[in-house]
Amino acid sequence: MVSRPQSHYRRGHARRATLLQAAVDEIAESGLEGVTHRSIAARAEMPVSTTSYFFGSLDDLIGAAVQHIADDVVSSIEVLTNDFASTELDLADFAERLLDILGDARAHQIVVQFEAYLATSRRPQLIEPVRAIMVALERAAAEALAVIGISESPAAARQFVALIDGFAVHRVAWPRAGDDEEFLRDALWRLLNSYLAEVRTDPTD
Repeated sequence: MVSRPQSHYRRGHARRATLLQAAVDEIAESGLEGVTHRSIAARAEMPVSTTSYFFGSLDDLIGAAVQHIADDVVSSIEVLTNDFASTELDLADFAERLLDILGDARAHQIVVQFEAYLATSRRPQLIEPVRAIMVALERAAAEALAVIGISESPAAARQFVALIDGFAVHRVAWPRAGDDEEFLRDALWRLLNSYLAEVRTDPTD
């Protein structure tokens, strides 16, 4: 008697997750203006009615897709901070993995994220989920930076995320594979080291 509702819930959860991933893929390929209930349902290989069952409107679905991206990033950063706290992971490895999580490794998601950012001026319904992803990214980055001893982690995290986002926007418009990666790494290291230097010279220590 108990297993049937649980099985139904798991199937529903899996179908919703499939729709969200389909929405992310569709937005990345077609842009927000090219996305419809029908195109997302077709990509997910589900009836169009399924999207309406799980989401009240197209903007609700897009907002949930943006939140889905945030959840993935936050989960990855939680794994990274746990690894740093419990293993011999050094600062260089930590910085590289954090850069991957917030940058290159999620290039596909970044396009969707920026599409949603820019659309907030035309779609007020997206303001809340877009701000939620920004808060989630900054909070997760702050927790990660706190692990390496940066006490002003909220301010550093905001700068850290903004720096990566800025480089990511430029790369979408003009990919310069030859030196983009090195420029970003250099900028991030300068930012990290400026905060770490303050920690090392703290007069209260």
